[in-house]
Amino acid sequence: MGVTKKGKQSMKNMYSIVVWALSVPFFAGGMKQETSQKSYSGALKSVAVSGLAGGFDVVFGRPCDYAKTMTVQKLSFSSNPKIWYRGSLMNIIGLAPATGTQNLFASLFEPHMSEMSAFSLAGGLSTVVACPADLIVLKMQLVPANEKACMIKVIRDIYKAGGIKAFYRGAPAIGIREWGFTLAYMKLIGDMAHSAKKYLKEPWNEWSALAVGGALCSLITHPMETLRMRQQEGEKKSMVQALHEMRLSELGLRKTLFAGLVWRSLRCTMAIGGLIQAEHIVTRFLN
Repeated sequence: MGVTKKGKQSMKNMYSIVVWALSVPFFAGGMKQETSQKSYSGALKSVAVSGLAGGFDVVFGRPCDYAKTMTVQKLSFSSNPKIWYRGSLMNIIGLAPATGTQNLFASLFEPHMSEMSAFSLAGGLSTVVACPADLIVLKMQLVPANEKACMIKVIRDIYKAGGIKAFYRGAPAIGIREWGFTLAYMKLIGDMAHSAKKYLKEPWNEWSALAVGGALCSLITHPMETLRMRQQEGEKKSMVQALHEMRLSELGLRKTLFAGLVWRSLRCTMAIGGLIQAEHIVTRFLN
């Protein structure tokens, strides 16, 4: 399927937005003058941690993600637990490599630049994996409860609708979302836990930082999560079109952007908690 001139321009606009979003913290943070001695084994360890954390997210996070999707789409909740876990296989296929990409590139970039720059770039690069996975999971969640949600059929339908580029609908919003999320769980949570040591003993300092950090992470990134869902839910639409539709909706732009925030907060908190626990497990195993 050929790409039209309009399609090429749209792709250029998409990449421009992502590059712009990633360049702000990069130039603000600057390059490090000193080079740390982190090894590639540390990067591989991060991949193992992310894979285990991805498994935790499937078990505990899928029901919250399902509830968030139903809230945003204004659909009724199913009482069938099997429906709650739709897209779990795609979640494993996509989430573990996406989180692994964040950890891997953060480990590789950090010796050569500031922490903020490394984490920002790592989060943005994970969009390559996260965007197709998020789209497929969303499409499976939107299949009526009385119908079978087949992952292969969903992938085939998406490809027929627009080829490979169809899998990257909503990529700018996901890029900004992952940029914020990666900064939160790689930088914010650790700094908060360290500060909390003055007032709380372990592991309470860690858990308090997790609760507050998870809530802040959700609050910051949730608008982008809602925006990408609006772009991916049906017919092709730009970010501007999606925002315009939400502004004209019954709830208005602000309430629509933050619909399902409670469910996403729960999932983010559990996801970050899963990463922390996975780090402890892998570290004990390797030692």
